[in-house]
Amino acid sequence: MAHARRKFIDAQKVMPSQKGKVSKADMAVEMIAVLYRIEVGIKDKTAVERYAIRQQKSIPQLNKIWAWLDKVLESTLPKGKAGVAIAYMHRHWKKLTAYTKDGRLNVDNNPVENAIQPFAIGRKNWMFSDRQSERYVL
Repeated sequence: MAHARRKFIDAQKVMPSQKGKVSKADMAVEMIAVLYRIEVGIKDKTAVERYAIRQQKSIPQLNKIWAWLDKVLESTLPKGKAGVAIAYMHRHWKKLTAYTKDGRLNVDNNPVENAIQPFAIGRKNWMFSDRQSERYVL
C-alpha cells in the first residue's frame, strides 16, 4: 500500500492548491490514511485478532476506495500524476489488498525495503569488489 500512497503523494506535490477544493490525490491519501490508522491500532494484536479486525474495519474502507477508483478512473487524464497513481492502484488492487486475507501480513513492506536499501544502493559500488587485482608482469 505504501507504493500506491507514494504515487498519490507525488501527485499532491504537482497539483496546484485551490481554495476549498480537494484534489483526487488528497482524497486518495486520506482514504489510505484510514487504513494505516486501523493498522496502528492493531499492531500489538495476534494474527487472528488482526484478521478479524481487518475484516470488520479495513474491508469496508477498501470497498469504499475501490468504488471511488472505479468512478474516477474514467474521468482522470491517464498521463497526469493523479491518473498514473489511480491506474497503478487499480491495476495492482489484488496485491495491495492481500494483507486482509492473513493476519500475519503487514499493510505494506516498508520494513523489508528499508532493510535491503543499503544493499540496493551499494550494488554498483560492490560490482567488482570480489575480483582479485590483476598483476602485470613486465
